[in-house]
Amino acid sequence: MERFIEKPSGEKAEQLIKDCLWNSGIFIFSPSLLAREFELHSPEIASHMQSYEELLNSYNKLASISIDYAIMEKSSRSAVVPYSGEWQDIGSWESVHALMQKDEGNAVKGEAMLYDTSSSLIYGDERIVACIGVEDVVIVDTRDALLVASLIYTLR
Repeated sequence: MERFIEKPSGEKAEQLIKDCLWNSGIFIFSPSLLAREFELHSPEIASHMQSYEELLNSYNKLASISIDYAIMEKSSRSAVVPYSGEWQDIGSWESVHALMQKDEGNAVKGEAMLYDTSSSLIYGDERIVACIGVEDVVIVDTRDALLVASLIYTLR
C-alpha cells in the first residue's frame, strides 16, 4: 500500500475512486504489532496501554481519535486485500434499515403495532412499540433508552 487517506474531501475522493481501493474499516493486527504501531505513531495513547487496568482507568482521558488517523495514515507497515463482493457499512440506522426485510417499507424487529406508518425502522427490545402516522423515522426502544429520530438525522 502506497498511502492511506482517511475521509478525503469529495473532490479528492472522486479522483481516488478511479484507481484506488476503498477502506472498509476492517483491520487485522497481531497484538504485538498493534502495540508497536501505537508506540511509534501515537505514543500518548500507547503510554496508557501497559495493562488492561491502566487503559480502563485512563480511557476517558485519552484523545478521541480513530485508528485510521492515529495509526493507519502514518504507518508504513500496512497492506490491503482487494474485495469485490457486496459491502454495506452499517454505521447508521439508515443503513440498518436498508438491509432489513421490510413490510410496506417498514423494517421491524420485535413487536410493533403500526398504523399509517411507512419507510421506518422500528426496534423493540421488550415492549410493544406503537406508531401512528409517522414516516421515515427510526424508533429504538431498549431497557436503557428510547431513541426516536428522523432516518436522515441518524447519519450525523
